[in-house]
Amino acid sequence: MLEGAAFEEHERPIGIQIYGADPEAMAEAAGLVTERYGPDFIDINSGCPVKKVVKRNGGSGCLKDLDLMERVIRAVVGATHLPVTVKTRSGWSAETRDPVGIALRMQDAGAKAFTLHARTRNQMFTGSADWDEIATVVEALDTPVIGNGDIRTPEDIVRMRDHTGCAG
Repeated sequence: MLEGAAFEEHERPIGIQIYGADPEAMAEAAGLVTERYGPDFIDINSGCPVKKVVKRNGGSGCLKDLDLMERVIRAVVGATHLPVTVKTRSGWSAETRDPVGIALRMQDAGAKAFTLHARTRNQMFTGSADWDEIATVVEALDTPVIGNGDIRTPEDIVRMRDHTGCAG
């Protein structure tokens, strides 16, 4: 179950990423990870677009039910003393694309940092990430924002950081 979660002290700071759509199960997982491994933070993956994850509302499947996503975050936050971060996408589809609204809900639910892959789930990895959306989220949130998508070279990181004010 926890294959690959072990790490060495010299690897810190380190986070362990979990995903799922059941608040109780996610809280249990967060508690177990906190107790057994003691990472520096726990990251909730609400961004994975892969069909086998999404079909059970895991990863970006949570974007179809933002109330559920909030309950998951609150449950995880309540189950650990560690900071909880969230990675997600700009929405499920073009019609539901609302990165600022999603980010504000995640922040209100207790996320201490937010990573935005600025594509929808339906886009998967096609097209280009919308770094203007990331810049808008940076402006809207009080918590740190990490931009994600289309970073292929060191120069891309500098270009995106200068464009948005956030890390790539």
